[in-house]
Amino acid sequence: RPKTTKPFVGQLHPLDAVVGKPIVLEAKVTGNPQPKIEWFKNDNKLESSPHVNLSEGDNKAVLTIEKAGLNDAGEYKLTATNDLGEDSSSAP
Repeated sequence: RPKTTKPFVGQLHPLDAVVGKPIVLEAKVTGNPQPKIEWFKNDNKLESSPHVNLSEGDNKAVLTIEKAGLNDAGEYKLTATNDLGEDSSSAP
């Protein structure tokens, strides 16, 4: 039986956003069972949309904002949760 481990989220790096350019936030995420991944901006949960793409795989989670606007400024947080616990990382 595989070893179960609580989630671990690697460090998100601060945004270096340029208006009109894509923003990509990426962090390593591990855990067994596979953690549930959630992204937040200023404590509001983010969902995939034409403007925001959320993806995960290969032990990482990626948030891509297609074209950065002034309203995309804020604190972004990634959380990973499984039966054994939760971990998170934030980027200003």
